[in-house]
Amino acid sequence: MVLFTGNFWPFRVQQGPCDANIGILLKGNAKGDFKVMDRNNTGLYVPGDVRDMLELKTAKGNIIIVSKNNDAVEVLKQEIIRINE
Repeated sequence: MVLFTGNFWPFRVQQGPCDANIGILLKGNAKGDFKVMDRNNTGLYVPGDVRDMLELKTAKGNIIIVSKNNDAVEVLKQEIIRINE
């Protein structure tokens, strides 16, 4: 699995913000190919100026901590990101 998030807002005025990404999840087949997971099936929604992510293993499953520029920290639970399609 590969999780992409992010946007980049601090461009100069002439270029404007890059703010169309709300997260995307790719599922690999162990042969080098990846398939885009349907957002309606995954429930993934991570808008904002994401700066960093960290996966933590907990006794109740993995979580992903997302930090955003000038925004609250967001925590994604593995069961929220449904990976079965």
